[in-house]
Formats: sequence, structure tokens, C-alpha cells
Amino acid sequence: MGDDALITVRPNTEFRLESYRYAPKAAASSSQSVLAVMKGGLRIVTGLMGKVNREGYAVNTPTATIGSAAPIMRRYS
Repeated sequence: MGDDALITVRPNTEFRLESYRYAPKAAASSSQSVLAVMKGGLRIVTGLMGKVNREGYAVNTPTATIGSAAPIMRRYS
């Protein structure tokens, strides 16, 4: 991804990148990343997006167990 984020998807996972807009520097507040995870598991290491606009970063799930360590999120189903 343009902001150096990493997404690792487990087998049989269904997810969708609903929106992604990375605007470095001057327009950082307009940056946005929204993922939807329907089933399965994944690991996300946020890139610069998680630093420049936390409010614009979201992972939507129907139900989830999420563990977070600094900017690392894991979802297990």
C-alpha cells in the first residue's frame, strides 16, 4: 500500500478494501483506509496512515476479537 501498511490474510478469509486514500504531507487529514472483514483472520501493520490520521482508519467486522499491540491489529474468528 502507498503508506507502507502490510496486510497478511489467513486462508479462507473474506475481506474487502472499502476505501483507501493516502494523501501524504499537506493533505494528511484527508487520508482514509477502511477495511471490511466478513470472515477469517488477518494481521494488519498500519503504515503512515495510522500515524497521520487515526480517525480515518477503520476495520469493520460483523463480530470480532481484536488484539492490539501498538499499531498492530490481529483478528481471529
